[in-house]
Amino acid sequence: MSIIAVDLGGTNLKVGVVDGATVSSVQSVESHSHRGAAAALERLAGVIGGYDLTGVTGIGLALPTLIDSRNARVMVSMKGKFEGLHEIDFQQWSQSKFGRPIKIENDAHAALLGEWKHGAARGGRNVGMITLGTGIGTSIMIEGRLLRGRHSQAGNLAGHFVIDPAGFPCVCGGRGCAEAQQHLSAMSQIAAADKRFAASPLSQTKTLDYAAIFKSAESDPLAHDLRDRAIGVWGAVVTSMINQFDCEQVIVGGGIMRSADVIMPALQAAAGRACTPWGTAQIHPAALGDHAALLGMAVLLNEQFEYV
Repeated sequence: MSIIAVDLGGTNLKVGVVDGATVSSVQSVESHSHRGAAAALERLAGVIGGYDLTGVTGIGLALPTLIDSRNARVMVSMKGKFEGLHEIDFQQWSQSKFGRPIKIENDAHAALLGEWKHGAARGGRNVGMITLGTGIGTSIMIEGRLLRGRHSQAGNLAGHFVIDPAGFPCVCGGRGCAEAQQHLSAMSQIAAADKRFAASPLSQTKTLDYAAIFKSAESDPLAHDLRDRAIGVWGAVVTSMINQFDCEQVIVGGGIMRSADVIMPALQAAAGRACTPWGTAQIHPAALGDHAALLGMAVLLNEQFEYV
């Protein structure tokens, strides 16, 4: 049974046909998240409408927010990122546009399911997933079941562990969350306030991002310190996930993992600092890249999968 799977990211919208472990006919277009939910779904409908839906049994949609997957509803829309998603009746939308049922899920949950079924977490039963990008996405599997909780937010918010109560304000309304401490807005403020900034190649960068930071880190002291600050934040999240959820392994994905040779040793060292009398949790890079969430949505549509 094939499905149309969608990973609606803040930068790119990825669509593909999933049949078993195979992803084909993948398209990636800009998602224009700042234009709101209605515009994003109109764009998505145009992409899906270009596929031959013969033999397609359903639509799977992974989204970068908290999801009530029981009722196919988005729980909260973030300001400036697909605003209005929480107002959408996805079942009605999918049936009216394509005549197909739909399942929606948080993108980190979907990525973990993909890696569990086909990638780096195969055979695992107590696994954490962390996706590193503009923010920090997380998911937890306990004894082979995704952690969801009564209010559908359990396991998704490890990026909001408070690691510095006096730190940067966060979009969630808190202060000092891990996600806020490594957000590019925070990095930009730290860089601009540093006396080394004027002499740093980062001062010539139109938009300060992690690609620029990692590229300059080997030769520029300021970029080196910013890189290590971010890795320290990610390490704190990994340690906390292992401590709180008893993870035996943590899978790390996201675009930043292009620099896995630098990141992975530091995160494995962070795992060694967790309180685990039974041994040391293993840290593995994600194996499926952009296909992880697409494959994970197929698991949800085609299999009976249990949550905690």
